[in-house]
Amino acid sequence: MVSLSLNKQIFLRYVVPTIFFLGGAFFLFIEKSYAADVTLAWDAVSTPNLGGYQVFYSQNSNKYSDSIDAGNKTSIRIQGLQDGTKYFFSVKAYSADRTTAGNYSNEISTLITAPITANFSENDTSGYAPLLVNFTDTSAGNITKRNWDFGDGTTSIAPTAIKAYSKPGIYTVTLMVSGPNGTETKTKTNLITVMDPGLSSVATANTSGSGSVSTQPLGASTEQAADFFEAGSLDITDKWQYVSFNRTFNDPVVVTGSLSDNSKEPTVVRIRNVTPAGFEVRIQEWEYLDGKHTVETLNYLVMERGRHTLEDGSQVEAGSVLTDRTGQYESIDFAETFPIKPVVFTAVTSLNGSDAVTTRVQNIYPDGFQVGMQKQEGSSDPWQHAAETVSYIAWEPSASDMPTRDFEAHFSAEDVDHLPYRIEYQNSFVNPPIILVAMQTTADEDPANLRWSANDAFGVDVRVSEEQSKDDDLVHAREIVGYLAISR
Repeated sequence: MVSLSLNKQIFLRYVVPTIFFLGGAFFLFIEKSYAADVTLAWDAVSTPNLGGYQVFYSQNSNKYSDSIDAGNKTSIRIQGLQDGTKYFFSVKAYSADRTTAGNYSNEISTLITAPITANFSENDTSGYAPLLVNFTDTSAGNITKRNWDFGDGTTSIAPTAIKAYSKPGIYTVTLMVSGPNGTETKTKTNLITVMDPGLSSVATANTSGSGSVSTQPLGASTEQAADFFEAGSLDITDKWQYVSFNRTFNDPVVVTGSLSDNSKEPTVVRIRNVTPAGFEVRIQEWEYLDGKHTVETLNYLVMERGRHTLEDGSQVEAGSVLTDRTGQYESIDFAETFPIKPVVFTAVTSLNGSDAVTTRVQNIYPDGFQVGMQKQEGSSDPWQHAAETVSYIAWEPSASDMPTRDFEAHFSAEDVDHLPYRIEYQNSFVNPPIILVAMQTTADEDPANLRWSANDAFGVDVRVSEEQSKDDDLVHAREIVGYLAISR
């Protein structure tokens, strides 16, 4: 599931016969099909009671298993499609009150062909000479040739290369991969720091779970590495309780993973009064329930606002937006473009409206994503809510052994629905990690969030939990889930 830069897009255009809806008509086009994405566009329907458009797609003709609400936009980008697979698409228009929908447009299709994307990981980035580093090619696509440049004049063509740095210095590492779809290069500037073993040194590491660590010779003018994030776990109920940070932040951004699955009653997490020293949190059941909830385990992540680089070179970003988009989506641009699509975690971190509300995301790309709020369907005003602060933390997919904590950030397959689904960690932990999970797609628009259980050193079970204020239907379409596992 990779994407190309703009200059590598393959332009396609298909015109289909007119369809009629509420007195209007529109044409469906495929504007672009590239990487594992497709961009669809259609002519607007001209009618006073148009509400928006729903895009349907599947690997089977005229049997659509997935859909995305495009709102009133006349184009949408769908990401996360399977490479080398043909997909079929159609669009319906719906009325403003969502009670009427038109027929499917005529179907169009395209074959998704992913290019090569170069990337690699390393097991260490600093230490005394001789420093032994394992480099692993993690590139995507059909790769037939690779070439490593370790920055000291030596090279390798192996998928996994073991390099011994014998001389002190700072080294830039480059991997070039080639295949039928082209050649791509990944460079990590100043990645490896090798120190003279004859010099005394001091490690500037924080024991509370800092995401950045550096080692500097005594007397160097470089400041101590930034301590910019903290992860924790606690038991909460429907009563407000205060969570203290282990350190004082300047401008903290807080997100939470989903709750444990001790009680099957659907619920949301509410956060308020985020300060440099901590925040308040509680469970809030949807309004149709009695409001009383048993003890659940909640995992959280707090990070200094802004863009940061982890010791392994992975990029993370923390920010927030004030929005009243309920049943709609707000577009957020990252401060800097990620190398690949990041895992995104969000949370409502204010209490301007008292009704239960949760966040949903869609259309995550390296340069941004869309986020909105959801209220229960049975609410008297399900499309209205006071403006709230929605916080987010985006984490580049990666896995690393940090000096203070190990972590792993990745995506599940598009298989998570209302039934428990096992996510296996790519690398096992010594003990069950702190786990954050969040839906990365909105294949099903029913108000919902995730619940997790059976978290151990090797994986975690997750399921989608829908609220049931209008019906008893628990069935939910398959979603992609992002997860972040951090050792305790």
